[in-house]
Amino acid sequence: MAKRKTRRRRKSNTMNKKYILLLAGLIIFLVNFFGEKFGEIQNKSLPEKTYKVLYVSDGDTLTVDDGGSKRKLRLYGIDAPEKTQTYGLESKEFLLNKIRDKNIEVTFISKDRYGRDISVIYLENENINELMVREGYAWWYKEYAKDDFIYGEYEKKAREKKKGLWSKSNPVPPWEYRKNKKSKK
Repeated sequence: MAKRKTRRRRKSNTMNKKYILLLAGLIIFLVNFFGEKFGEIQNKSLPEKTYKVLYVSDGDTLTVDDGGSKRKLRLYGIDAPEKTQTYGLESKEFLLNKIRDKNIEVTFISKDRYGRDISVIYLENENINELMVREGYAWWYKEYAKDDFIYGEYEKKAREKKKGLWSKSNPVPPWEYRKNKKSKK
């Protein structure tokens, strides 16, 4: 009888070791796989290079000097009023006054259908995209930044405090303004 218990313990210990090794292997695989992906996500948010601001088109579009050539940037995650829209000029002015003739750091996300670089810009480590929403000069562009809820929080607080465009009654989101403008043509 004692031999049977010993065999069971050995068999049980062997099975436990196999499960532990299997679990350890799975953990190592997951850490390596997802750690790499996490690093890619984190690196995406790090500024890549410094650029001199040449021109601000509106509250979410600007042009920078890229080694002697011009590069047009569209700010990621936000949509500012159009120039011809209520609060459009104020939005442009705010961005212009913040970054005019300054060197900004840029993180490139992708390209839009117009060939502009979708980007996050920083001035002295401050995220200017977030600042535009926080101060009430742009909307959170949910359609293109669904997972970036921080923009939603900033917009909500700006609305509550009636900052910027939220000081106006019933501001029209730029995407609706553009849609209405197209339908009138």
